[in-house]
Amino acid sequence: MDDNTISIWSLPIKTSLDNKYYFNFAGASGPNIFESLEGHLSESTNGIETFVNIPELTAIGIPTKTGQTCVAYKYFSSQTINGNTVRGLPSWFKIDSESATKYGLSELKN
Repeated sequence: MDDNTISIWSLPIKTSLDNKYYFNFAGASGPNIFESLEGHLSESTNGIETFVNIPELTAIGIPTKTGQTCVAYKYFSSQTINGNTVRGLPSWFKIDSESATKYGLSELKN
């Protein structure tokens, strides 16, 4: 239930975050899985997209990047790609506007 709109709404991406799913669909453009294991994080038409779970990194003592998008290949790149929180998703989850468009997410907050 959303107190601001007095509505119940479903965010399929929330289920994906909770269950650690990855995305392989027409709009996904993450790196090829085998190339990413070798540290090559460039986008690929045959790639998959996953998300970084900030609480899990913190729990095992890995320093996190504050304010960065949680799209894994962007998060782990050498670039700083800022993200915004999304209404209805955990506060630790941030996504950049380009990725938010691919996933149909709106209601981004700074």
